[in-house]
Amino acid sequence: MKFSNLCLYLTFIFVLSSCSTVDDIFSFNKYYYKSGPERVQLESENSKIVNKHPINISAARIEGAFRLILVKYGPKAETLFDDLELERYSSAISKALKDATKNEDVVFTVEGWYKKEGFSDNKVTSGRVFYNKSGLNVIFGSILRDGNKSDTDPM
Repeated sequence: MKFSNLCLYLTFIFVLSSCSTVDDIFSFNKYYYKSGPERVQLESENSKIVNKHPINISAARIEGAFRLILVKYGPKAETLFDDLELERYSSAISKALKDATKNEDVVFTVEGWYKKEGFSDNKVTSGRVFYNKSGLNVIFGSILRDGNKSDTDPM
């Protein structure tokens, strides 16, 4: 191996290892939906957590549950997710729950524009979904948080 190739190779390894750990480089990260910062994916929880996963819940049932989530942003209450978001996310969450293991949750992030008093604001909603003996659960990390969403922040 030429010296210049060896230096280039070692520099590449050094830069790569300084940006992340070896575990991060080779970790499997399947997205069930991803568009910019918006996503649906599985995330491992504490190994002592015992969800009833994998579970087959239709996208229509998940969509129905999410339609019941109302927020008041502006003069009146409205659904948290619009129709297009409901369609994309409910399908992705349904698929993810089918693949989830007992210690994994489905993590989602939604970014959208919401109108209030004639102005639109960029808002972020994130949370996790899991199924246990109590049924389908949604825990929100943020609801209509200001600003853009970072790719590195799952909640």
